[in-house]
Amino acid sequence: KLQIKKLLIFETIVTLNSPVGGLLDINMIIETGGKLRTLSEWQELFKQSKFSLISIKEINPYLNLLEAE
Repeated sequence: KLQIKKLLIFETIVTLNSPVGGLLDINMIIETGGKLRTLSEWQELFKQSKFSLISIKEINPYLNLLEAE
């Protein structure tokens, strides 16, 4: 059985006060049925999957690298 020990996710993290995520989120819903998440939503997903968020590194203003174990 395959055991995943580390996750690396490249993703935009939206904040409630940031205009950056709004249009990107609408675009993702229309094109893929997906959505952008806030940091607290990512933390809840990691918690549900038994992973812990280790670090967040900003790649550019629109993209972050989330590392979880």
